[in-house]
Amino acid sequence: MRYFLFLYLFLVLFVVGCSAQGNKDQVAEAPDSTKFEPQTKIQVNREYDDEGNLVRYDSTYSTYYSNMQGDSLKSDSAFNSFIRQFNAEYPFSDEPFFDELFFTDSLLHYDFYKDDFFQNRFEQNLKHMENYFRQMDSLKNYFFRQHLKENKIKGTSL
Repeated sequence: MRYFLFLYLFLVLFVVGCSAQGNKDQVAEAPDSTKFEPQTKIQVNREYDDEGNLVRYDSTYSTYYSNMQGDSLKSDSAFNSFIRQFNAEYPFSDEPFFDELFFTDSLLHYDFYKDDFFQNRFEQNLKHMENYFRQMDSLKNYFFRQHLKENKIKGTSL
C-alpha cells in the first residue's frame, strides 16, 4: 500500500514539475488593474505664522476618471452612477434649469472625465447666459419703446 502511495505522490510531483517547465518566453499579460481606476489629486495648503508655526491648513481631494477611452459600457455605467449620487447629494440638480446647464449636451461624455468638468461647463454656460440676458434686455427695451410710442399717440404718460 505504501508503495502505491509513494508511486502516486511521485507521479503527481513529476507532472507538476514538468508543467512548471513551460516556455519562459511566454509571459502571460496580467490585466491592467489601473485601466479603470480613478486618478486622485490631493492638494494641501498650509499657512504658517512668522515663527514658523502651522496656523491653518486646508486639503482638497479630487478624484476623476480620465482613462475610460474605448470602453463605452464602463463609461456609461460610471456616468449614470455619478448622476444618481450627485442627484441624491444635490436635490436641486434635477430641476430643469440646473440640468440644462450641465447635463443635456449630447457631447457630454467627451469632457465628463476631465478634472475641470463643472468649471468648464460653467464658463461655457456663462457665455450662453450673457446671450440670454442680452435677448431679455432687448425684449424689455422693445416693449418699453412700443409702450412709449403708444402712450405718446394717446397723449398719456407712462
